Amino acid sequence: MGAKRTAWHVLFGRLLVESAPPWVVVRPEVPLGAEPQRMDFVLLRRRGKTTDDLGKRLHGLWRWLGVDTLVEFKSVRRPYGGRDMDRLVGYGHQWFVATPGRLRKREDLVLALVVPSKSPALQRAVEDLGCAWEALEPGCWRLTGGAFPMVVVALDTVADSEHDALVQSFADGVVTRAAWPWWNGQVGTMKATKTRKPKGELEDMDDVVARMLASFTPAERVAGLAPAERVAGLAPADVLLTLPDDMLAALPESYLATLPEAARRAIRRRLGHGHGH
Repeated sequence: MGAKRTAWHVLFGRLLVESAPPWVVVRPEVPLGAEPQRMDFVLLRRRGKTTDDLGKRLHGLWRWLGVDTLVEFKSVRRPYGGRDMDRLVGYGHQWFVATPGRLRKREDLVLALVVPSKSPALQRAVEDLGCAWEALEPGCWRLTGGAFPMVVVALDTVADSEHDALVQSFADGVVTRAAWPWWNGQVGTMKATKTRKPKGELEDMDDVVARMLASFTPAERVAGLAPAERVAGLAPADVLLTLPDDMLAALPESYLATLPEAARRAIRRRLGHGHGH
């Protein structure tokens, strides 16, 4: 995770918390030492708890956890980059050094990379690290040959396997009607509690909201709004463009001449050249 917080990371963190079995503690944005570095998520096994329960979803992730598991999450907005795997391995070394009381051997620490899909960039990075893929279950692979056990979770394959619309929305960025209630509730809560502010501006919130709205038609988006609410925030010239064609055609040329050129062009396109505007 970089210096900037994104809406995608906060929302995936909430998905992890909701989906986790009772024997897992999910800690988001965990500082790594004194430096300004943060791990996306650290998953901690609760001592004395059975691991039979594999949670509500993402079963393949929970099944292969270590005593501690560091999770690097890549979103559809910010997919896997050239050296993200190297960063995760670096975080693993720092965490292992800092937690000798919990982690007695390297096998106690698992590094997990959660991605929208198994992309060519990721496959090249794994090859560069000298690691090999070992299929564990649909959407979940172990990477062998590294300093620590590593697991890759591809959300698109997991969503298909689990038939989970909510996981699928994190895989492709499409918020379907089936996933809408969860997204609407989470984003509404984030805004109500001002999640955007405490640790700095939360990036990508506009992207999240736009993807949510994309699942609805324009008519559905404004259903129930009063006329004034439908045009709130629009410039006067843009409000004018919401008028039907017959009303636009009745506007005098002297008035049209006062409008911005972009608005005049839009009106000409709407009315056609035969209207004289």
